[in-house]
Amino acid sequence: MRVRSTDREGFSLIELLVVIAIVGVLVALIIPAISRSKRKAHNVQCVNNLRQQGIALQGFVADCQAYPLFRNINYSDGGYPGGVHTWVSVLEQWELSGKERKKLREMATNSWKNTVWHCPSTPDSVLTFGPATSTTTISVRGYGYNAFGLRNYRDTESLGLGGHKGDTPSGPVFSAPVKESEVETPSNMMAIGDAFVGGKGVIVDTRDKLQRTDDIQDEFGSTKRARARHQGKANVVFADGHVESPTLKFLFDDTTDASLKRWNRDQNSHRDRLAP
Repeated sequence: MRVRSTDREGFSLIELLVVIAIVGVLVALIIPAISRSKRKAHNVQCVNNLRQQGIALQGFVADCQAYPLFRNINYSDGGYPGGVHTWVSVLEQWELSGKERKKLREMATNSWKNTVWHCPSTPDSVLTFGPATSTTTISVRGYGYNAFGLRNYRDTESLGLGGHKGDTPSGPVFSAPVKESEVETPSNMMAIGDAFVGGKGVIVDTRDKLQRTDDIQDEFGSTKRARARHQGKANVVFADGHVESPTLKFLFDDTTDASLKRWNRDQNSHRDRLAP
Protein backbone atom coordinates (compact mmCIF):
# COMPACT_ATOMS: atom_id res chain seq x y z
CA MET A 1 0.00 0.00 0.00
CA ARG A 2 1.36 3.40 -1.01
CA VAL A 3 1.38 6.24 1.48
CA ARG A 4 1.08 9.78 0.05
CA SER A 5 3.55 12.13 1.59
CA THR A 6 2.09 15.30 3.10
CA ASP A 7 5.43 17.08 3.23
CA ARG A 8 5.72 20.12 0.95
CA GLU A 9 8.75 22.07 0.06
CA GLY A 10 8.80 25.61 1.51
CA PHE A 11 10.56 28.72 0.23
CA SER A 12 14.28 28.50 0.17
CA LEU A 13 16.29 31.18 1.94
CA ILE A 14 17.32 32.66 -1.39
CA GLU A 15 13.70 32.86 -2.60
CA LEU A 16 12.65 34.51 0.64
CA LEU A 17 15.41 37.10 0.34
CA VAL A 18 14.38 37.81 -3.26
CA VAL A 19 10.76 38.40 -2.20
CA ILE A 20 11.85 40.71 0.63
CA ALA A 21 14.06 42.64 -1.78
CA ILE A 22 11.20 43.07 -4.26
CA VAL A 23 8.84 44.28 -1.53
CA GLY A 24 11.50 46.72 -0.35
CA VAL A 25 11.91 48.14 -3.85
CA LEU A 26 8.14 48.55 -4.25
CA VAL A 27 7.85 50.34 -0.89
CA ALA A 28 10.75 52.62 -1.85
CA LEU A 29 8.92 53.54 -5.05
CA ILE A 30 5.48 53.98 -3.49
CA ILE A 31 6.38 56.14 -0.46
CA PRO A 32 7.83 59.08 -2.46
CA ALA A 33 4.79 58.98 -4.76
CA ILE A 34 2.45 59.13 -1.78
CA SER A 35 4.48 61.97 -0.30
CA ARG A 36 4.32 63.93 -3.57
CA SER A 37 0.57 63.40 -3.80
CA LYS A 38 0.12 64.63 -0.24
CA ARG A 39 2.21 67.75 -0.89
CA LYS A 40 0.22 68.45 -4.05
CA ALA A 41 -3.09 68.08 -2.19
CA HIS A 42 -1.87 70.45 0.54
CA ASN A 43 -0.83 73.00 -2.07
CA VAL A 44 -4.20 72.81 -3.82
CA GLN A 45 -5.97 73.38 -0.48
CA CYS A 46 -3.71 76.35 0.29
CA VAL A 47 -4.42 77.93 -3.10
CA ASN A 48 -8.17 77.44 -2.59
CA ASN A 49 -7.94 79.06 0.85
CA LEU A 50 -6.26 82.11 -0.67
CA ARG A 51 -8.84 82.35 -3.43
CA GLN A 52 -11.58 82.56 -0.80
CA GLN A 53 -9.64 85.19 1.11
CA GLY A 54 -9.18 87.13 -2.11
CA ILE A 55 -12.93 87.08 -2.76
CA ALA A 56 -13.55 88.35 0.78
CA LEU A 57 -10.97 91.11 0.31
CA GLN A 58 -12.56 92.27 -2.93
CA GLY A 59 -15.98 92.29 -1.29
CA PHE A 60 -14.72 94.47 1.54
CA VAL A 61 -13.00 96.90 -0.82
CA ALA A 62 -16.12 97.15 -3.00
CA ASP A 63 -18.22 98.05 0.06
CA CYS A 64 -15.78 100.36 1.85
CA GLN A 65 -13.60 101.70 -1.00
CA ALA A 66 -10.61 100.97 1.24
CA TYR A 67 -8.41 98.06 2.25
CA PRO A 68 -8.51 96.53 5.75
CA LEU A 69 -6.17 98.01 8.33
CA PHE A 70 -3.59 95.59 9.68
CA ARG A 71 -4.64 96.64 13.17
CA ASN A 72 -7.56 99.02 13.64
CA ILE A 73 -6.21 101.30 16.38
CA ASN A 74 -9.06 103.66 17.29
CA TYR A 75 -9.91 104.36 13.68
CA SER A 76 -13.47 104.83 12.48
CA ASP A 77 -14.48 107.00 9.55
CA GLY A 78 -17.31 106.87 7.04
CA GLY A 79 -18.17 103.34 5.98
CA TYR A 80 -15.05 101.75 7.45
CA PRO A 81 -15.97 99.22 10.20
CA GLY A 82 -14.39 100.80 13.24
CA GLY A 83 -15.43 98.00 15.58
CA VAL A 84 -13.44 95.32 13.74
CA HIS A 85 -9.89 95.21 15.01
CA THR A 86 -7.75 93.17 12.61
CA TRP A 87 -7.65 92.39 8.90
CA VAL A 88 -8.46 88.77 9.73
CA SER A 89 -11.54 89.84 11.68
CA VAL A 90 -12.61 92.08 8.81
CA LEU A 91 -12.47 89.33 6.20
CA GLU A 92 -13.97 86.74 8.51
CA GLN A 93 -16.89 89.00 9.29
CA TRP A 94 -17.33 90.36 5.76
CA GLU A 95 -17.36 87.29 3.58
CA LEU A 96 -15.88 84.13 5.03
CA SER A 97 -18.49 83.53 7.69
CA GLY A 98 -21.27 86.05 7.20
CA LYS A 99 -21.51 86.48 10.96
CA GLU A 100 -20.90 89.54 13.10
CA ARG A 101 -17.83 89.57 15.32
CA LYS A 102 -20.01 89.27 18.41
CA LYS A 103 -21.58 86.10 17.03
CA LEU A 104 -18.16 84.71 16.18
CA ARG A 105 -17.01 85.28 19.77
CA GLU A 106 -20.16 83.60 21.09
CA MET A 107 -19.35 80.60 18.92
CA ALA A 108 -15.81 80.56 20.36
CA THR A 109 -14.45 80.64 16.81
CA ASN A 110 -10.68 80.36 16.56
CA SER A 111 -10.10 81.87 13.15
CA TRP A 112 -6.53 80.63 12.81
CA LYS A 113 -7.64 77.01 13.18
CA ASN A 114 -10.44 77.47 10.70
CA THR A 115 -9.73 75.63 7.46
CA VAL A 116 -9.65 78.80 5.38
CA TRP A 117 -7.05 80.38 7.66
CA HIS A 118 -4.82 77.35 8.11
CA CYS A 119 -2.28 76.29 5.50
CA PRO A 120 -2.21 72.47 5.69
CA SER A 121 1.56 72.46 5.14
CA THR A 122 2.22 74.27 8.42
CA PRO A 123 2.55 72.65 11.88
CA ASP A 124 -0.73 72.00 13.68
CA SER A 125 0.53 73.35 17.00
CA VAL A 126 2.60 76.18 18.40
CA LEU A 127 6.32 75.50 18.08
CA THR A 128 8.38 75.77 21.27
CA PHE A 129 12.15 76.25 21.23
CA GLY A 130 14.98 76.74 23.70
CA PRO A 131 15.93 75.36 27.11
CA ALA A 132 13.38 75.01 29.89
CA THR A 133 14.65 78.19 31.52
CA SER A 134 14.16 80.32 28.41
CA THR A 135 11.63 78.99 25.93
CA THR A 136 10.22 80.81 22.92
CA THR A 137 6.99 79.98 21.13
CA ILE A 138 6.12 80.75 17.52
CA SER A 139 2.68 80.36 15.98
CA VAL A 140 3.06 79.11 12.41
CA ARG A 141 -0.51 78.48 11.38
CA GLY A 142 -1.88 80.85 8.80
CA TYR A 143 -1.54 83.52 6.20
CA GLY A 144 0.00 86.95 6.20
CA TYR A 145 -1.24 90.31 4.93
CA ASN A 146 0.98 92.53 2.78
CA ALA A 147 0.24 95.34 5.19
CA PHE A 148 3.54 97.24 4.97
CA GLY A 149 5.15 96.32 1.65
CA LEU A 150 8.88 96.69 1.16
CA ARG A 151 10.32 98.30 4.29
CA ASN A 152 12.87 98.30 7.05
CA TYR A 153 11.61 98.68 10.58
CA ARG A 154 12.99 102.20 10.72
CA ASP A 155 10.59 103.26 7.93
CA THR A 156 7.56 104.94 9.44
CA GLU A 157 5.53 105.11 6.22
CA SER A 158 3.91 101.98 4.84
CA LEU A 159 3.86 101.00 1.16
CA GLY A 160 1.46 98.10 1.67
CA LEU A 161 -2.30 97.69 2.06
CA GLY A 162 -2.68 97.72 5.85
CA GLY A 163 -2.58 101.46 6.49
CA HIS A 164 -0.40 104.49 5.86
CA LYS A 165 1.87 103.97 8.85
CA GLY A 166 4.36 101.21 9.52
CA ASP A 167 4.46 98.73 12.36
CA THR A 168 6.84 99.80 15.14
CA PRO A 169 8.78 97.60 17.60
CA SER A 170 6.26 98.58 20.26
CA GLY A 171 3.29 97.65 18.09
CA PRO A 172 0.97 99.09 15.41
CA VAL A 173 0.31 102.82 15.32
CA PHE A 174 -2.78 104.88 14.55
CA SER A 175 -3.28 104.98 10.80
CA ALA A 176 -5.89 105.77 8.18
CA PRO A 177 -6.77 102.93 5.78
CA VAL A 178 -5.44 102.74 2.24
CA LYS A 179 -8.09 103.81 -0.26
CA GLU A 180 -8.97 101.64 -3.23
CA SER A 181 -7.80 104.41 -5.58
CA GLU A 182 -4.32 104.43 -4.00
CA VAL A 183 -3.45 100.98 -5.32
CA GLU A 184 -1.94 101.67 -8.70
CA THR A 185 -2.21 98.19 -10.25
CA PRO A 186 -4.27 95.65 -8.25
CA SER A 187 -3.26 92.82 -10.59
CA ASN A 188 0.40 93.35 -9.65
CA MET A 189 -0.09 94.10 -5.94
CA MET A 190 0.34 91.17 -3.56
CA ALA A 191 -2.35 91.14 -0.89
CA ILE A 192 -2.27 87.92 1.19
CA GLY A 193 0.02 84.91 1.15
CA ASP A 194 1.92 82.41 3.24
CA ALA A 195 2.92 84.23 6.41
CA PHE A 196 6.59 84.96 5.70
CA VAL A 197 8.82 87.95 6.43
CA GLY A 198 12.04 87.67 4.48
CA GLY A 199 15.04 89.26 2.86
CA LYS A 200 18.68 88.56 1.99
CA GLY A 201 18.33 84.80 2.18
CA VAL A 202 16.53 84.78 5.54
CA ILE A 203 12.85 83.95 5.95
CA VAL A 204 10.97 84.11 9.24
CA ASP A 205 7.58 82.41 9.40
CA THR A 206 5.09 84.60 11.23
CA ARG A 207 1.47 84.59 12.33
CA ASP A 208 -0.11 87.28 10.15
CA LYS A 209 2.40 89.18 7.97
CA LEU A 210 3.65 88.91 4.41
CA GLN A 211 6.54 91.35 4.19
CA ARG A 212 9.96 91.94 2.66
CA THR A 213 12.63 93.43 4.87
CA ASP A 214 16.36 92.93 5.40
CA ASP A 215 16.19 93.66 9.14
CA ILE A 216 15.70 90.06 10.27
CA GLN A 217 17.65 87.05 11.45
CA ASP A 218 16.85 83.36 11.16
CA GLU A 219 14.75 82.09 14.06
CA PHE A 220 15.06 78.45 15.14
CA GLY A 221 15.46 77.05 11.63
CA SER A 222 12.67 79.20 10.24
CA THR A 223 14.28 79.62 6.82
CA LYS A 224 14.63 75.87 6.33
CA ARG A 225 11.04 75.33 7.49
CA ALA A 226 9.76 78.06 5.14
CA ARG A 227 11.55 76.59 2.14
CA ALA A 228 10.07 73.18 2.86
CA ARG A 229 6.47 74.39 3.14
CA HIS A 230 5.77 74.52 -0.61
CA GLN A 231 9.09 73.23 -1.95
CA GLY A 232 10.75 76.63 -2.24
CA LYS A 233 7.63 78.57 -3.23
CA ALA A 234 4.89 80.62 -1.57
CA ASN A 235 1.24 80.95 -2.52
CA VAL A 236 0.00 84.53 -2.87
CA VAL A 237 -3.34 86.12 -3.79
CA PHE A 238 -3.20 89.54 -5.44
CA ALA A 239 -5.49 92.51 -4.90
CA ASP A 240 -7.48 91.62 -8.03
CA GLY A 241 -8.13 88.09 -6.71
CA HIS A 242 -5.83 85.94 -8.83
CA VAL A 243 -3.37 83.53 -7.18
CA GLU A 244 0.28 82.90 -8.05
CA SER A 245 3.02 80.67 -6.60
CA PRO A 246 6.32 82.59 -6.98
CA THR A 247 9.58 81.20 -5.69
CA LEU A 248 10.84 82.38 -2.32
CA LYS A 249 14.01 83.53 -4.07
CA PHE A 250 11.98 85.79 -6.36
CA LEU A 251 9.96 87.16 -3.44
CA PHE A 252 12.70 87.83 -0.93
CA ASP A 253 16.08 87.89 -2.73
CA ASP A 254 15.45 89.22 -6.23
CA THR A 255 16.20 92.93 -6.66
CA THR A 256 14.69 93.43 -10.11
CA ASP A 257 11.84 95.86 -10.68
CA ALA A 258 9.50 92.94 -11.38
CA SER A 259 10.07 91.58 -7.88
CA LEU A 260 10.13 94.82 -5.91
CA LYS A 261 7.14 96.60 -7.47
CA ARG A 262 4.60 93.98 -6.50
CA TRP A 263 5.21 94.70 -2.82
CA ASN A 264 4.23 98.38 -3.09
CA ARG A 265 0.87 99.96 -3.81
CA ASP A 266 2.42 102.79 -5.88
CA GLN A 267 4.18 100.23 -8.13
CA ASN A 268 7.59 101.82 -7.61
CA SER A 269 10.66 99.76 -6.70
CA HIS A 270 11.78 101.81 -3.66
CA ARG A 271 15.34 100.42 -3.75
CA ASP A 272 16.27 102.91 -1.04
CA ARG A 273 14.51 100.60 1.41
CA LEU A 274 16.84 97.71 0.66
CA ALA A 275 19.77 97.28 3.03
CA PRO A 276 23.16 98.10 1.43
